[in-house]
Amino acid sequence: ITATSAVLNWSPVTSAASYTILYGAAGFDPATSGMSATSSVDSVTISGLNPASFYDFYVMSSCGVAGVSDTSQAGTFVTGCAAIAVPYTQNFDNTPAGNTTTPSMPVCWTYHKYSTAAQTFYSYGYTYNSSTYASSPTNSFRFYMSSSTIADDDSLFTVSPEIGGMDTTDKMMTFSAREFYTGTYSGKLWYGTMSDPTDKSTLSI
Repeated sequence: ITATSAVLNWSPVTSAASYTILYGAAGFDPATSGMSATSSVDSVTISGLNPASFYDFYVMSSCGVAGVSDTSQAGTFVTGCAAIAVPYTQNFDNTPAGNTTTPSMPVCWTYHKYSTAAQTFYSYGYTYNSSTYASSPTNSFRFYMSSSTIADDDSLFTVSPEIGGMDTTDKMMTFSAREFYTGTYSGKLWYGTMSDPTDKSTLSI
């Protein structure tokens, strides 16, 4: 799967001479909408898709004089990420709330946590539903850093998708953040760029 194409596969039907594949945005009704493709084998490549989008697909087999089968159950897939055009805003309001073990990220965002300690992570991050702490109406992304000395080297990262058009000097990125703690412990919030969103060593601050 790429940002604009996907290879779809299904279980072959022995008597099938060909297949018709119906596909469209997640939730579409194959009886009234969607696009179609045909294949003589049990796979097909479709293109012209939108990046970072959810799709459903259905398969019908044509068995010659025996006729055409009913549509299969829906298969689902999501296309890959492409550079996002500016202007771009992300406030997490359209992202389901997560919890301490499930961060729940927007599509094409990634989350990482690192520690060199042998113990279980004491820190975590997740999409947080609370209008009290959000800069937007409902959601924010919450970082929790433990004050335990065991967690001293814990690092939490959220990584946005690549944003296009940032190679000129006429662009600006802004963030809203707040620290909430009643004690003396103070964490650090850094931002920067990464050439590889899966490798923290590529972070440039």
